[in-house]
Amino acid sequence: MTDLIFNRDKSIGQVIYIVEGDKTEHLLLRRVFSILGYSVVSYNKNNDSGIYLQGRNKYSRVFIISAAHPSIVSLNSDKEYFDRVYRILTEEFALDPENSAVFYLFDRDRQSNRPKHIIPELEKKCNSRTSSDFDVNGLFLLSYPSIEAYLSTANYDNTELGSGASAKRYIEELGYSINDLDANRVLEAAASMISAIENITGIHFDAEQLDHFAEINKAILLSQDAKWARDHRYVTLSLLSASLIDLGIIECVDS
Repeated sequence: MTDLIFNRDKSIGQVIYIVEGDKTEHLLLRRVFSILGYSVVSYNKNNDSGIYLQGRNKYSRVFIISAAHPSIVSLNSDKEYFDRVYRILTEEFALDPENSAVFYLFDRDRQSNRPKHIIPELEKKCNSRTSSDFDVNGLFLLSYPSIEAYLSTANYDNTELGSGASAKRYIEELGYSINDLDANRVLEAAASMISAIENITGIHFDAEQLDHFAEINKAILLSQDAKWARDHRYVTLSLLSASLIDLGIIECVDS
């Protein structure tokens, strides 16, 4: 059995989240990291500026950046966009991209993201600080069906959903709000994620797996796609919590 605890004073240095959307992911990550006491810079691509939220840990800073396009296939062609954003954030907030942990947070969107485009990203981006081809570091984390899965599981709800649109409607109907997230719900989302990974893959989850996450990540994707083909639903799962475990903010303790 695995218990989860917070390392609330953990210094994490600089962390970059590349996210699919312009709103929900920003609000969610800002809420989670404010609960945990970390400073956040949320980059607005519409006006080329960052919103800075001061936390108590001055040695740690989280940067949230929307991708230029919501589709995963576009990531490799958006180098110029990311170079420009990094330059702006370096000048304004002393971002050091080369020495930051990087996480890519995207939805398993069947409308715009095909497995043939997703799997290479899971293979390349399998570690938040290093890369298999030494080209770009980062850990790729999907949500099934969408980021709203995090809010469902944080509220002790594992109802299976088939699409991002249905997930959005569901959390609105149930009244699951980002503003209601607290420390207990953050831990619950992490516990739900671990349980789902273990049930899907049959592998006991260990934080060290996040150093080479490609095979487990692919196993999750293939199993989830097979389930959708059968049931038109996914096991409700957001891998966002994996980043908190990878950073050492949440620790897995065998009891």
